[in-house]
Amino acid sequence: MLLLTGISDSTPRSLQIKISGQPDAVMTMRFYPTQNQWYFDIVWGSTFTCYGMVLVYSINLLGPWENILPFGIACLTSDGSDPVGQEAFTSSGNASLYLLSSTDITTNNAALLPGN
Repeated sequence: MLLLTGISDSTPRSLQIKISGQPDAVMTMRFYPTQNQWYFDIVWGSTFTCYGMVLVYSINLLGPWENILPFGIACLTSDGSDPVGQEAFTSSGNASLYLLSSTDITTNNAALLPGN
């Protein structure tokens, strides 16, 4: 797992994510005050796009596409709840995003979903 850095309170915020041996991914995060939540779009090369996903606590936000994508993104919080508030990834320090390799995904799935 690799901590994704460069996340700020500004919205929208785009992150260029380097995927080893693959095209980069671009993750655009938007905070909506009326919902008090972050949403994201992700584009990976010309192969994959996904828009309007809610950033929630997850061992792999991209789990539904793990057979398509060679990476995943984990959103973890210090208290196990969903990240809320515009400062969730910065000053509050409550939430962090991590880039997952295919090995990380396999390891997490084996630990959390035994027998599958």
